[in-house]
Amino acid sequence: MPRSQNRRTIEVPVALYEELKARAAAEGTTIPAVLQALITDGKSVQEWYGEMVSLLRTVHHDVRVLCDRSESGLRPVSADPVASGL
Repeated sequence: MPRSQNRRTIEVPVALYEELKARAAAEGTTIPAVLQALITDGKSVQEWYGEMVSLLRTVHHDVRVLCDRSESGLRPVSADPVASGL
Protein backbone atom coordinates (compact mmCIF):
# COMPACT_ATOMS: atom_id res chain seq x y z
CA MET A 1 0.00 0.00 0.00
CA PRO A 2 1.46 3.39 -0.99
CA ARG A 3 2.22 5.85 1.81
CA SER A 4 0.75 8.79 -0.09
CA GLN A 5 -2.02 9.51 -2.58
CA ASN A 6 0.73 10.76 -4.91
CA ARG A 7 2.46 7.38 -5.02
CA ARG A 8 1.69 4.01 -6.58
CA THR A 9 2.92 0.51 -5.92
CA ILE A 10 4.68 -1.49 -8.62
CA GLU A 11 5.95 -5.05 -8.68
CA VAL A 12 9.47 -5.86 -9.84
CA PRO A 13 11.43 -9.11 -9.89
CA VAL A 14 13.30 -9.81 -6.67
CA ALA A 15 16.67 -9.67 -8.42
CA LEU A 16 15.92 -6.18 -9.76
CA TYR A 17 14.67 -5.03 -6.36
CA GLU A 18 17.85 -6.28 -4.69
CA GLU A 19 19.99 -4.48 -7.27
CA LEU A 20 18.04 -1.23 -6.75
CA LYS A 21 18.27 -1.64 -2.99
CA ALA A 22 22.05 -2.15 -3.15
CA ARG A 23 22.50 0.87 -5.43
CA ALA A 24 20.37 3.05 -3.17
CA ALA A 25 22.41 1.96 -0.15
CA ALA A 26 25.68 2.64 -1.96
CA GLU A 27 24.48 6.11 -2.97
CA GLY A 28 22.98 6.87 0.41
CA THR A 29 19.53 7.45 -1.04
CA THR A 30 16.21 5.68 -1.49
CA ILE A 31 15.01 3.17 -4.05
CA PRO A 32 12.46 5.67 -5.49
CA ALA A 33 15.26 8.25 -5.87
CA VAL A 34 17.40 5.71 -7.76
CA LEU A 35 14.48 4.81 -10.03
CA GLN A 36 13.66 8.45 -10.71
CA ALA A 37 17.28 9.21 -11.60
CA LEU A 38 17.50 6.22 -13.93
CA ILE A 39 14.21 6.97 -15.66
CA THR A 40 14.52 10.74 -16.00
CA ASP A 41 18.17 11.17 -16.86
CA GLY A 42 20.15 8.01 -16.20
CA LYS A 43 22.50 9.77 -13.77
CA SER A 44 23.28 8.62 -10.27
CA VAL A 45 23.38 10.90 -7.26
CA GLN A 46 27.19 10.78 -7.38
CA GLU A 47 27.20 11.83 -11.04
CA TRP A 48 24.97 14.80 -10.26
CA TYR A 49 27.17 15.68 -7.29
CA GLY A 50 30.28 15.50 -9.46
CA GLU A 51 28.74 17.83 -12.02
CA MET A 52 27.71 20.28 -9.31
CA VAL A 53 31.19 20.29 -7.79
CA SER A 54 32.68 20.94 -11.21
CA LEU A 55 30.30 23.84 -11.85
CA LEU A 56 30.98 25.31 -8.41
CA ARG A 57 34.73 25.15 -9.03
CA THR A 58 34.26 27.02 -12.31
CA VAL A 59 32.13 29.69 -10.64
CA HIS A 60 34.65 30.00 -7.80
CA HIS A 61 37.46 30.47 -10.31
CA ASP A 62 35.49 33.07 -12.26
CA VAL A 63 34.71 35.01 -9.10
CA ARG A 64 38.38 35.01 -8.12
CA VAL A 65 39.34 36.30 -11.58
CA LEU A 66 36.76 39.07 -11.35
CA CYS A 67 37.94 40.00 -7.85
CA ASP A 68 41.59 40.02 -8.96
CA ARG A 69 40.73 42.28 -11.90
CA SER A 70 38.84 44.75 -9.77
CA GLU A 71 41.57 44.84 -7.07
CA SER A 72 44.38 45.31 -9.59
CA GLY A 73 42.59 48.22 -11.18
CA LEU A 74 42.80 46.77 -14.69
CA ARG A 75 39.22 47.70 -15.40
CA PRO A 76 36.01 48.04 -13.43
CA VAL A 77 33.86 44.94 -13.36
CA SER A 78 30.14 45.28 -13.85
CA ALA A 79 27.64 42.91 -12.28
CA ASP A 80 26.36 42.41 -15.82
CA PRO A 81 28.65 39.93 -17.63
CA VAL A 82 27.68 41.31 -21.05
CA ALA A 83 28.51 44.90 -20.02
CA SER A 84 31.84 43.80 -18.50
CA GLY A 85 32.87 41.99 -21.70
CA LEU A 86 32.89 38.46 -20.27
